[in-house]
Amino acid sequence: MKTVMVSNFMNHHQFPFSQGILSQGGVEYTFVALEAIPQERLDMGYEDMNHKYPFVLCAYDSEEKMRRAEKLIDDADVAIYGSCPD
Repeated sequence: MKTVMVSNFMNHHQFPFSQGILSQGGVEYTFVALEAIPQERLDMGYEDMNHKYPFVLCAYDSEEKMRRAEKLIDDADVAIYGSCPD
């Protein structure tokens, strides 16, 4: 099953959920990050997790990655939307 979660950036709130999904057999999982973690969050102690894990696709890095993210979403069996535009 292809599962995609789309949100602003990977953080400690989404990470345990992502790990749980990844632990399931037969699941292809991608977390699509739509923006870099803001400096304000880094100053609050958040870790920049966007480029730390192979299952995170940073769509904001390039047009090619944004197109790849859009295709993953279109082809997904399950799409979960967090903090992101309509």
